[in-house]
Amino acid sequence: MLGYCGRDCENCEAFHASAVEKNHCTGCRSEGPNANICSKDCHIRLCAQSKRQALCANCIEFPCSKLNRIFEITPEAKYHSYLILGIAPA
Repeated sequence: MLGYCGRDCENCEAFHASAVEKNHCTGCRSEGPNANICSKDCHIRLCAQSKRQALCANCIEFPCSKLNRIFEITPEAKYHSYLILGIAPA
């Protein structure tokens, strides 16, 4: 599962926590009390939801400055986002 920004939930410790643990995350694109547990106020998530985008890669503003900051921290997010579009990341 990918987050809005392209981060892979499979590489996140909170996503793999036992479902009985209170820190179990169901991913930022899910709904409910454990959705995006690591950052409830993630500006990428809030932006994608407000624009009704399943992924940031689908947005007409892709890549935006908010997303470019994430790409600097997490290059795999950039790779996944461009892969979705069928474009080799720059």
